[in-house]
Amino acid sequence: MSNLINSASLEVREIIMKSLGELVSTGELSAEPIPAFNVEIPADKSHGDLSTNVAMICARAFKMAPRKIADLIISKIILDGTYFEKSYVQNQMLGKALLESMMILNKKAVVSVIRLKEMEFFQAKPSDLDGIVSVLRQTRGVEVAILLYELEPQTFKVSLRSKEIVDVSAVAKYYGGGGHVRAAGVTMKGSPHDVINNLTLLIERQLRAAEEKNEEK
Repeated sequence: MSNLINSASLEVREIIMKSLGELVSTGELSAEPIPAFNVEIPADKSHGDLSTNVAMICARAFKMAPRKIADLIISKIILDGTYFEKSYVQNQMLGKALLESMMILNKKAVVSVIRLKEMEFFQAKPSDLDGIVSVLRQTRGVEVAILLYELEPQTFKVSLRSKEIVDVSAVAKYYGGGGHVRAAGVTMKGSPHDVINNLTLLIERQLRAAEEKNEEK
Protein backbone atom coordinates (compact mmCIF):
# COMPACT_ATOMS: atom_id res chain seq x y z
CA MET A 1 0.00 0.00 0.00
CA SER A 2 2.80 2.44 0.82
CA ASN A 3 4.30 1.87 -2.65
CA LEU A 4 0.94 2.72 -4.23
CA ILE A 5 0.67 5.91 -2.18
CA ASN A 6 4.23 6.91 -3.04
CA SER A 7 3.60 6.31 -6.73
CA ALA A 8 0.39 8.33 -6.65
CA SER A 9 2.11 11.16 -4.73
CA LEU A 10 4.94 11.32 -7.24
CA GLU A 11 2.50 11.35 -10.12
CA VAL A 12 0.44 14.14 -8.53
CA ARG A 13 3.64 16.16 -8.09
CA GLU A 14 4.56 15.59 -11.75
CA ILE A 15 1.06 16.59 -12.89
CA ILE A 16 1.27 19.82 -10.86
CA MET A 17 4.74 20.65 -12.19
CA LYS A 18 3.56 20.13 -15.78
CA SER A 19 0.56 22.35 -15.13
CA LEU A 20 2.77 25.10 -13.64
CA GLY A 21 5.13 24.81 -16.60
CA GLU A 22 2.24 25.25 -19.02
CA LEU A 23 1.00 28.31 -17.08
CA VAL A 24 4.45 29.91 -17.24
CA SER A 25 4.79 29.16 -20.96
CA THR A 26 1.43 30.83 -21.69
CA GLY A 27 2.28 33.84 -19.55
CA GLU A 28 -0.49 33.20 -17.05
CA LEU A 29 2.18 32.89 -14.35
CA SER A 30 5.50 34.71 -14.23
CA ALA A 31 8.73 32.76 -14.73
CA GLU A 32 9.64 32.41 -11.06
CA PRO A 33 11.43 29.49 -9.36
CA ILE A 34 8.89 27.00 -8.04
CA PRO A 35 9.22 26.71 -4.24
CA ALA A 36 9.31 23.22 -2.69
CA PHE A 37 5.80 21.97 -1.95
CA ASN A 38 4.27 18.90 -0.33
CA VAL A 39 1.94 16.20 -1.61
CA GLU A 40 0.72 14.16 1.34
CA ILE A 41 -2.12 12.27 2.96
CA PRO A 42 -4.33 14.89 4.66
CA ALA A 43 -5.04 14.64 8.38
CA ASP A 44 -8.72 15.30 7.64
CA LYS A 45 -9.89 12.37 5.50
CA SER A 46 -12.81 14.43 4.16
CA HIS A 47 -10.18 16.35 2.15
CA GLY A 48 -9.50 13.30 0.00
CA ASP A 49 -6.70 10.75 -0.32
CA LEU A 50 -3.95 13.27 -1.16
CA SER A 51 -3.54 17.01 -0.67
CA THR A 52 -0.96 19.63 -1.58
CA ASN A 53 0.09 23.03 -0.28
CA VAL A 54 1.41 24.16 -3.67
CA ALA A 55 -1.02 27.09 -4.02
CA MET A 56 -0.17 28.45 -0.57
CA ILE A 57 3.57 27.98 -1.07
CA CYS A 58 3.55 29.66 -4.49
CA ALA A 59 1.40 32.64 -3.47
CA ARG A 60 4.36 34.84 -2.53
CA ALA A 61 6.49 33.83 -5.53
CA PHE A 62 3.73 34.62 -8.03
CA LYS A 63 2.25 37.53 -6.02
CA MET A 64 -1.18 36.01 -6.42
CA ALA A 65 -3.93 34.71 -4.14
CA PRO A 66 -3.65 30.95 -3.39
CA ARG A 67 -7.19 30.34 -4.66
CA LYS A 68 -6.37 31.93 -8.00
CA ILE A 69 -3.21 29.83 -8.33
CA ALA A 70 -5.17 26.67 -7.50
CA ASP A 71 -7.80 27.48 -10.15
CA LEU A 72 -5.08 28.09 -12.76
CA ILE A 73 -3.31 24.82 -11.93
CA ILE A 74 -6.59 22.89 -12.20
CA SER A 75 -7.35 24.50 -15.57
CA LYS A 76 -4.16 23.01 -17.06
CA ILE A 77 -4.26 19.53 -15.51
CA ILE A 78 -4.37 16.67 -17.99
CA LEU A 79 -4.83 13.15 -16.59
CA ASP A 80 -4.45 11.24 -19.87
CA GLY A 81 -1.88 8.48 -19.48
CA THR A 82 -1.52 8.94 -15.74
CA TYR A 83 -2.32 6.69 -12.78
CA PHE A 84 -5.60 8.62 -12.43
CA GLU A 85 -6.87 7.86 -15.91
CA LYS A 86 -9.39 5.01 -15.77
CA SER A 87 -10.26 2.46 -18.42
CA TYR A 88 -13.86 1.77 -19.37
CA VAL A 89 -13.72 -1.57 -17.52
CA GLN A 90 -12.40 0.15 -14.39
CA ASN A 91 -15.28 2.63 -14.52
CA GLN A 92 -17.76 -0.20 -15.03
CA MET A 93 -16.45 -2.07 -11.99
CA LEU A 94 -16.43 1.10 -9.88
CA GLY A 95 -20.01 1.87 -10.88
CA LYS A 96 -21.16 -1.66 -10.10
CA ALA A 97 -19.40 -1.65 -6.72
CA LEU A 98 -20.98 1.67 -5.75
CA LEU A 99 -24.44 0.76 -7.02
CA GLU A 100 -24.52 -2.54 -5.13
CA SER A 101 -22.79 -1.38 -1.93
CA MET A 102 -24.54 -1.68 1.42
CA MET A 103 -24.35 0.40 4.59
CA ILE A 104 -23.95 -1.71 7.74
CA LEU A 105 -23.12 -1.29 11.45
CA ASN A 106 -25.52 1.64 11.84
CA LYS A 107 -24.07 3.23 8.70
CA LYS A 108 -20.56 3.26 10.17
CA ALA A 109 -19.35 0.85 7.51
CA VAL A 110 -19.97 0.30 3.81
CA VAL A 111 -19.37 -2.98 2.01
CA SER A 112 -19.43 -4.10 -1.61
CA VAL A 113 -19.02 -7.57 -3.09
CA ILE A 114 -17.80 -8.45 -6.59
CA ARG A 115 -18.31 -12.06 -7.60
CA LEU A 116 -16.11 -14.11 -9.90
CA LYS A 117 -18.84 -14.40 -12.55
CA GLU A 118 -19.05 -10.59 -12.65
CA MET A 119 -15.29 -10.29 -13.11
CA GLU A 120 -15.53 -12.77 -15.98
CA PHE A 121 -18.55 -11.03 -17.54
CA PHE A 122 -16.78 -7.65 -17.63
CA GLN A 123 -13.43 -9.29 -18.49
CA ALA A 124 -11.98 -7.47 -15.50
CA LYS A 125 -8.64 -8.10 -13.86
CA PRO A 126 -7.92 -7.62 -10.13
CA SER A 127 -6.00 -4.45 -11.02
CA ASP A 128 -9.23 -3.02 -12.47
CA LEU A 129 -10.56 -2.87 -8.90
CA ASP A 130 -7.73 -0.64 -7.64
CA GLY A 131 -9.03 2.41 -5.82
CA ILE A 132 -12.63 1.23 -5.41
CA VAL A 133 -12.36 0.67 -1.66
CA SER A 134 -10.85 4.15 -1.22
CA VAL A 135 -13.83 5.65 -3.04
CA LEU A 136 -16.17 3.70 -0.75
CA ARG A 137 -14.29 5.07 2.27
CA GLN A 138 -15.13 8.62 1.21
CA THR A 139 -18.82 7.98 1.93
CA ARG A 140 -19.99 10.60 4.43
CA GLY A 141 -20.34 9.27 7.96
CA VAL A 142 -18.57 6.00 7.19
CA GLU A 143 -15.60 4.89 9.31
CA VAL A 144 -14.76 1.64 7.50
CA ALA A 145 -14.99 0.52 3.88
CA ILE A 146 -14.87 -3.16 2.88
CA LEU A 147 -14.47 -4.56 -0.62
CA LEU A 148 -14.72 -8.29 -1.31
CA TYR A 149 -13.87 -9.77 -4.67
CA GLU A 150 -14.01 -13.47 -5.42
CA LEU A 151 -10.74 -15.14 -6.40
CA GLU A 152 -12.33 -18.57 -6.81
CA PRO A 153 -15.63 -20.05 -5.62
CA GLN A 154 -16.12 -19.18 -1.93
CA THR A 155 -12.67 -17.53 -1.63
CA PHE A 156 -12.54 -13.76 -1.35
CA LYS A 157 -9.80 -11.15 -1.37
CA VAL A 158 -10.80 -8.51 1.18
CA SER A 159 -9.63 -4.90 1.12
CA LEU A 160 -10.20 -2.81 4.25
CA ARG A 161 -9.89 0.96 4.72
CA SER A 162 -10.68 3.16 7.71
CA LYS A 163 -10.64 6.85 8.55
CA GLU A 164 -9.81 7.57 12.18
CA ILE A 165 -11.02 4.97 14.68
CA VAL A 166 -10.73 1.38 13.49
CA ASP A 167 -7.37 -0.37 13.17
CA VAL A 168 -8.10 -2.48 10.11
CA SER A 169 -4.68 -4.14 10.27
CA ALA A 170 -5.75 -5.77 13.54
CA VAL A 171 -8.87 -7.10 11.83
CA ALA A 172 -6.89 -8.43 8.86
CA LYS A 173 -4.18 -9.99 11.01
CA TYR A 174 -6.77 -11.87 13.08
CA TYR A 175 -7.73 -13.76 9.91
CA GLY A 176 -4.19 -14.21 8.62
CA GLY A 177 -3.81 -11.02 6.60
CA GLY A 178 -1.88 -7.83 7.22
CA GLY A 179 -1.38 -4.20 6.33
CA HIS A 180 -1.45 -0.83 8.03
CA VAL A 181 -3.73 0.79 10.58
CA ARG A 182 -5.83 2.49 7.90
CA ALA A 183 -5.32 0.09 4.97
CA ALA A 184 -5.16 -3.71 5.14
CA GLY A 185 -6.09 -6.86 3.29
CA VAL A 186 -6.78 -10.54 3.83
CA THR A 187 -8.00 -13.59 1.92
CA MET A 188 -10.96 -15.38 3.49
CA LYS A 189 -13.05 -18.43 2.65
CA GLY A 190 -16.81 -18.79 2.95
CA SER A 191 -19.91 -17.10 1.58
CA PRO A 192 -19.96 -13.28 1.35
CA HIS A 193 -22.41 -13.28 4.27
CA ASP A 194 -20.03 -15.33 6.43
CA VAL A 195 -16.98 -13.24 5.52
CA ILE A 196 -18.78 -9.96 6.21
CA ASN A 197 -20.16 -11.23 9.52
CA ASN A 198 -16.70 -12.32 10.69
CA LEU A 199 -15.14 -9.00 9.73
CA THR A 200 -17.84 -6.82 11.23
CA LEU A 201 -17.68 -8.69 14.52
CA LEU A 202 -14.19 -7.33 15.11
CA ILE A 203 -14.90 -3.93 13.57
CA GLU A 204 -17.97 -3.48 15.78
CA ARG A 205 -15.89 -4.26 18.90
CA GLN A 206 -13.48 -1.45 18.05
CA LEU A 207 -16.29 1.00 17.31
CA ARG A 208 -18.03 0.14 20.57
CA ALA A 209 -14.78 0.49 22.55
CA ALA A 210 -14.25 3.92 21.01
CA GLU A 211 -17.80 4.99 21.92
CA GLU A 212 -17.38 3.79 25.50
CA LYS A 213 -14.11 5.67 25.79
CA ASN A 214 -15.77 8.87 24.58
CA GLU A 215 -18.59 8.42 27.07
CA GLU A 216 -16.09 8.21 29.93
CA LYS A 217 -14.58 11.60 29.05
